[in-house]
Amino acid sequence: MNKFQIGDKVIVTAHKEEMEYPCISAKKDLFNLVGTICGAYTSWDNGSMSYKVAFEENIGGHDCDGTCKDGYGQIVNEKYLKLYVNEKYLKLYDEKKSEDKIMQKKKYEKKPLEQQIKEKYESKRKVLDVRVGFTGGHEQTLVPKKVYHDSTTSTIVIDFGDVVGKIKAKPIAGDKYDPSVAFNIIAAKAIYKRFSFPFESDMSSFEAKITAKYLLHKNTGIALDKYIKYLKNMVQTFLQEDAELEKAEQIRKNQKAKNRIRKERQKQRRQNRK
Repeated sequence: MNKFQIGDKVIVTAHKEEMEYPCISAKKDLFNLVGTICGAYTSWDNGSMSYKVAFEENIGGHDCDGTCKDGYGQIVNEKYLKLYVNEKYLKLYDEKKSEDKIMQKKKYEKKPLEQQIKEKYESKRKVLDVRVGFTGGHEQTLVPKKVYHDSTTSTIVIDFGDVVGKIKAKPIAGDKYDPSVAFNIIAAKAIYKRFSFPFESDMSSFEAKITAKYLLHKNTGIALDKYIKYLKNMVQTFLQEDAELEKAEQIRKNQKAKNRIRKERQKQRRQNRK
C-alpha cells in the first residue's frame, strides 16, 4: 500500500544537512516546504515507489512530466537519496498543527517595549474590572480611563471619561494627608455624578458615604468598600505603567545616544585611514 495518495498535502521534514542532495537545483532548499502529491509510480529498476510533488513555490525544479507548473516539481523516491529527496523525509502535512505554530509565532513576535508594557497593564486592568463586577454597559462609566498624580501636592486626579469626568482629591491645607480618605472622596463623587444625584455641600462625610454606598449597591450591586479598593488598585496599575513607560523611554534615549557615538567613532576611524 502506498504511503501517499495523489492529492495528499505533504511537507519536507529533514534539515538540508541531513540530506546529501536536498534538491535538484541549488537554488532552493526544500526543508519545511509544503507541496501536493501530483503523481506516483513504481521505479523500473528496483520496484521502489517514487512520488511527484508539486511544491507551493518555485524551487528551481521541473514540471513532474507535465503534472505541475515548471520549476515547482520534484521527484521523491522511497529508497534513493543521491538523486532524489528520500521518501522518509516526507510527511503528511498537518494543517491544524501548522496553523497553531503560526499563531504561536505571531503571539511571541517581538513587539516594541512600549507596546508590550501597554498590553501588559491593559490586561491587568481588565482583570480588575471583572473582579469588581464591571463587565460592560453603564458600569463602565465608573471605570478610570486615566490617572494623574502630583506627589508634591499629594493630589490625585482620576479621569472617568465623558459621563463622570475628572475628579480630584487633595488634602486641606494643614491636614495630614491620608490616601484612603482621598479615595473615599473620589469614589463618593464619582458615584454621585454617575447617578446624577445632587450632592449637598453641608452633608457630613459620613452622610455622603452612606448615600454613595446606597446608590452604588442599588444600581450595580457592588459594595462601596470593594469599589474603593478597586480604585486604589486601578490607580496603582496606571502609575506603574507610567513608571515603566518612562523607564523604556530612557532606555530608548540611551540607546540612541550610544548609536550616535558609535557612528561618530566609525566616521572618525574612516577619516583617519585616509
